[in-house]
Amino acid sequence: MGIGRMGRGLGLRAVLLAAACWAGAAAAGEREVLEEARAFADPDRSAWHAPAPRALRIVLWRPATGAAEGPLPLVMLSHGATGRAAHMAWLGRELAAHGYLAAAVEHSGSVEEERGSQPLSLADFYFWERPRDLSVALDRLLADPQLGPRIDPRRIGAAGFSLGATSVLLLGGPRLDRERLQRDPNPPALYADLMARHEALGGRDPVVNASMDRAESSHRDPRVRAIFGLAPAVGHGFTADTLAQVAVPVHLVVGDADPVTPAAANAGYFAGHIPGAGYTVLPGERGHYLGPGDEALREAEMAEVAALALAFFDRTLAPAATAER
Repeated sequence: MGIGRMGRGLGLRAVLLAAACWAGAAAAGEREVLEEARAFADPDRSAWHAPAPRALRIVLWRPATGAAEGPLPLVMLSHGATGRAAHMAWLGRELAAHGYLAAAVEHSGSVEEERGSQPLSLADFYFWERPRDLSVALDRLLADPQLGPRIDPRRIGAAGFSLGATSVLLLGGPRLDRERLQRDPNPPALYADLMARHEALGGRDPVVNASMDRAESSHRDPRVRAIFGLAPAVGHGFTADTLAQVAVPVHLVVGDADPVTPAAANAGYFAGHIPGAGYTVLPGERGHYLGPGDEALREAEMAEVAALALAFFDRTLAPAATAER
């Protein structure tokens, strides 16, 4: 299947326009949170631009020294298309302020690393690489001699926004269906040049071909015990049968005025077919803020979503809850 057909299947009109439209950070009050950066690599996958391991960069938020004792729960975070790890600060900081470790993976590299693909990176376009990014980053964090002992391996969750929400859902085990992806409407004219460039890669680029071979694989990571998503995308790419195989707690949130990933075809569809999934529809756009607006209101809206995520993980990653699974 050509890359151009796959691109149409990704639903760029309603999905990959899903830039990380919210880059603000929900206030965490006066509680001290530390932020640091880590860099790793995945030797089992090639970089897009050169014969080298795929780079993985992480932003980590954690409670200040002495704020919490003993192993802590960890939540892996995934940003939206065209976004960066730091765009998940609105959630990462809030989790860390309440005793969690939160690690956001930067799925997209530099312009050079992404072969100049803009505004969508290759990592956005071939988004099934994202759950593997999360799993490899988790491997590295658990193996870190300083950080690893602070992580409770029985209390690991994942959360994401937009395409990042779909990325963390893939950690629960559903498989993409490429034929369903192909049946989505054509992309907007804005991305015609991008589509042509991806088409040119098809069939002759070994890195792209290797990625395409992984598209329908299972990306289930049994270490992830709970999944939270805001405004997930690409609902049309999953069958009801594959979603029924997800066996971890899931909670999805979406705004009733979301202009990019409409609820019925995305968050509502996922929640309707994942057994026991929680589903909350809130007023407003909730993350997909495509135009100017009241920044204070938007901060408050995202803080409300962060509070829902915190309550979900408090419940599903509590020691008693994970001991039963």
